[in-house]
Amino acid sequence: MNNREKLEVSHDILQPHNFLDDFFDEAIMGIDDQTLRVVYDCSECISLMMKHTGEDLESTKEDFCYNYSNAHWAGSPLYVWSIKDENYSCL
Repeated sequence: MNNREKLEVSHDILQPHNFLDDFFDEAIMGIDDQTLRVVYDCSECISLMMKHTGEDLESTKEDFCYNYSNAHWAGSPLYVWSIKDENYSCL
């Protein structure tokens, strides 16, 4: 069972407006109990993007930060950086 299936089975409370990004299924960490938004691991998202595009880390991180982690709308997911990751943050 992949991360999305686990999330859908254990959290049948997800609303249709909650955004799930098919491309980042492997990067799902869980769900925010307060807002019911899906939570993704930023580092894993960037790794998946790098595998797909063949771009370097800096270019991929810039693209991710601009197009994903800094984008906010109703039902948008949460993208979380681990402080264990030396490249944590879009700052």
